[in-house]
Formats: sequence, structure tokens, C-alpha cells
Amino acid sequence: MSHRPTVPASVFSVLTSKPKMHRRRLVLLAVPVAAAALLAAGCGGDSSSGASPAPYPPSSTTTPEPPPPAPKPVKPLRNFKKAELPKIALQPKDAPVDLVYLRDESGPKKLADELILPRQQRQVRSYGFLGMHDAIFGAKSSTSDRRVVQRIWLFKDSSGAKGWMKRTKQDAANREFSPVDAPVLGEESWAARGLIQVGGGQAITHSFRLGNAVFTVLTYGSTATPTEEGALAAAEAALVRAKASS
Repeated sequence: MSHRPTVPASVFSVLTSKPKMHRRRLVLLAVPVAAAALLAAGCGGDSSSGASPAPYPPSSTTTPEPPPPAPKPVKPLRNFKKAELPKIALQPKDAPVDLVYLRDESGPKKLADELILPRQQRQVRSYGFLGMHDAIFGAKSSTSDRRVVQRIWLFKDSSGAKGWMKRTKQDAANREFSPVDAPVLGEESWAARGLIQVGGGQAITHSFRLGNAVFTVLTYGSTATPTEEGALAAAEAALVRAKASS
């Protein structure tokens, strides 16, 4: 069994402490059947026969379908403030089924406590890091290690948040996490799944950005493998909470 490197603390440390083009179709005019009859009459036919040439069939073309309406542009959100983090984070009443809010493990976090290496701390600070906040939910049953972990990373502006989104997505790919098909959340997002650490259980992570904040929602479990449906539901709940509170 090959060993996978541990997932970078920059993403998962919290666990351990798509104009459709329309083609116009032109219908050619039908060849007039009366043309042959007219030529025959001019070549000695009886003009008193009273026969009249058949009329030309009316020309017709198909009406092209109208183009689809242009998508509405996404309105950039305002920047969040550090003091708003507890409000825009998942709340105890947002707990998924069979999970409870772990108050002692949730709340504001210090960068130095979550990212041990100074190099890691410098990387985050280079994006204009302002603060982070966790909302952690654990299984009610003592025989289950199911968890849903939300971490909000706050930066000075949306540029820094965009940079951090790109960095964490690349980190997940480097650690052999597989992309997960999911709808776009917020202004941009990505989703992936893989082993949380050597010998650990499966995790599915959704990360999305709203303004200057990056929201990471990780669903984990070794005794019960997380489902994509459940992980997406947790991420969508985080999006709804953040929008409702902003």
C-alpha cells in the first residue's frame, strides 16, 4: 500500500487541532413545375386551349430561433470585516443530521496555532490574511468519527482571496485529491475528494469565495464514508448562511 503525503495544513489543518450558436437554415425555392409547360406552348402548342400556367409556389424560409438571453453578471459582494466572521459562519442550528456543534473547537483561530511552519504562515500572509474562523460539527454517536468542518479565511480584498483559492485548489491536486462534479458556489468554487492523511478516512472538500472571504467546508469520515450529496448540502448551507448574514 503506497503512502499518500498528508494534506497541506493550508487546506485541511483544521481537522487535526459552462452563446449557443444558431445556424440559419435556408430552404431553396422549389423548381417551378410550370416552366416546362410554358416552353412547350411557345413551340407550337394550341394557345386556344385556355390552359393557364401553374403559379409559382411561394418562397419560404425558416425563421431563425432567437439567441438565448445573456447570463446576468454576478454582482461582486462587499468585503467582509473580521468582526463579522462569527455571524457569517455556520451556526449550531445549521448542524447536519446526526451531528452537533462543537462549541469548544469552534470559533476564531490563530494562524500560528494552525500552521506550524513559519514558511506556511508567510505564504498565507502574502495574500493579505486578516483572520480565520471555524465552525465544527461532530457525530452524536461515540462510535462515529463523522465531522463537518467549516473554516473561513478572511483577506484584505478579493484579490487576496482569489489567490488563496487558486493556491488551495493546486494544493489539493498536488496531494492527489480527485475533482468532484459540483455546481459553482459563490463567485467561484472547487470541490475534491481524497484521503485526509496517511491511514486516515475519506474527505470531500468544497471551497468557495464570496468577496474577500474563502469558505472551506470539509466533510470527513472513516467509519462512514462521506457522500457527495451530503458534502454538497453542507457547503450549500454555508453559502446560504453567509449570504443571509452579509
